[in-house]
Amino acid sequence: MGIKNSRRRSHDIDAVQPDEPDIWEEGKFTPDPDCDRSPVRYRTVTGPDGLPTNARTIYVDWRKSGHIHRFFQCIQVNFDEETIDDSLEIIEDDDSVPDESKGRADMWQAAEIDCSHNICHIHPNGHHPPSGLPVDKQFIHRLDSLKDVRYACAVSSVLINTIAINAMKTCGGEWDERTITGIAEGAVQTLRRAESIRNSH
Repeated sequence: MGIKNSRRRSHDIDAVQPDEPDIWEEGKFTPDPDCDRSPVRYRTVTGPDGLPTNARTIYVDWRKSGHIHRFFQCIQVNFDEETIDDSLEIIEDDDSVPDESKGRADMWQAAEIDCSHNICHIHPNGHHPPSGLPVDKQFIHRLDSLKDVRYACAVSSVLINTIAINAMKTCGGEWDERTITGIAEGAVQTLRRAESIRNSH
């Protein structure tokens, strides 16, 4: 059974071409249920002036015998700059998230990358965006082995950092949902093109 991609945009963010159906076939790798969860790693996003902003990149993984079996990464934006919120929601299964699910007023987990259904993919505006309208997930890498998980994790870290950097250049710290979504989708499409070129040689 493949991963579902049934959520459709009902707002004005520019549409992207749907992914080919076959890439959403569920991966063959199954994470060990007895993995140890790593401590959550937070890294503050700095602005063009070099000062810290109200956003952080977040990383957590689950390992067995030193090997990463699954991971979760995102950008967390705290709209209430007076409070740093250490809470973190990790979605275990995309199918359990309602089609329209509005997030908290004070915090937004944007550009969430997870491994549900053994497919590494990104939710460009998160599972619970401020608009309440999550856009279609974007495919990153199918997980058939530990090597695939390791590769996908490394690529995802680059994606998250690229999105954060480009967001600061474009928005200057405003973290507009429409803009961030476009930046995230653009970063994934750039990755897909690069991988296509690499695989053709």
